[in-house]
Amino acid sequence: MTHLDWLESVDPRVRTWMLMVLIGSTGGLGDLCIERWARTESGRWGLLSALVWATSLCLQAWLLSNDSRSLGRLLVMITVTHVLLVVIVESLYHRVLPSGQEAVGMLVGLLAIVLLEWQAPQVIVEPPPAIPAVESASVQTGSTAPASGRPE
Repeated sequence: MTHLDWLESVDPRVRTWMLMVLIGSTGGLGDLCIERWARTESGRWGLLSALVWATSLCLQAWLLSNDSRSLGRLLVMITVTHVLLVVIVESLYHRVLPSGQEAVGMLVGLLAIVLLEWQAPQVIVEPPPAIPAVESASVQTGSTAPASGRPE
């Protein structure tokens, strides 16, 4: 038994949301580290930002390969989480408030997430069985000539 076994008991939809918030948060944290690196020019902040971003990208790759939702839905949710975290930290730490247009954009992003999650779950339908390929024209016409149409 591992320390992550409790995740198996969590609803898959909630688990996906938790992972999306974690990905958006690590991406936002990576952006904040990059900003600090640009201000201080300290190599430690540059290394930390690279490590945080690598973690975020690995989590995102894992989520995209293991989740059945569409790519667009996942990216919208991750991006909005990322932007909200950066704006909240910037407004608290640097006292920089978003402009009216930026605030409207964030509200539209939140509304997009609500609308994306509000729709009914889609039923995945199995594709029809593959039709076997026809090897030659002689099978279709019953002739003994090869598929190229030239006599042997």
